[in-house]
Amino acid sequence: MTKASGCGVELSRNRSANQEAFVSHANAALTPRARLRLARLIVDEGWPVARAAERYDASSTTTRLRTGGCDLSAGAPTNTAPIEVAEAIIEAKLASNNELPTALRTQLVQRYLAAARQRHGIYLVYWVPPEQRTSGPRKYADKQELLDDMRRWAAEVTPQFDVSVYALDVSWPMHRR
Repeated sequence: MTKASGCGVELSRNRSANQEAFVSHANAALTPRARLRLARLIVDEGWPVARAAERYDASSTTTRLRTGGCDLSAGAPTNTAPIEVAEAIIEAKLASNNELPTALRTQLVQRYLAAARQRHGIYLVYWVPPEQRTSGPRKYADKQELLDDMRRWAAEVTPQFDVSVYALDVSWPMHRR
């Protein structure tokens, strides 16, 4: 992956069958390569967001989202006429993050979805068992307990926002002796 220094813009070199979920469609104003250039203007060259957005004919809100304001935004062309883009903004946290209980509402919904006038989001939490965590709270020793709380947090923002929640087990495998 190519990454602009200090920001969350990445270009995937992944050529898998699911690639369209992680890159822009051909008609997108901000293709992955354009997002990288835009991010470099802002991060590396110190351009104001509004000026950089104007250069790429994008809104300041879109520019903030595309240059690291959110963890990830996935889009794919729809089968409608005219062709539109179905997009979901993704907020990701480690299970030990202190902001875990509030990030779905304060970051994903209020900061990203509402600002982008979007309705669909994904709240992804990377779960590891407490004994494999190096810092942060040791709550959620049970992944199911975490998922139950995440579903409750998502229900609190429904029906205005449609947030899907996922807990991804990223724990190290246990070695047998």
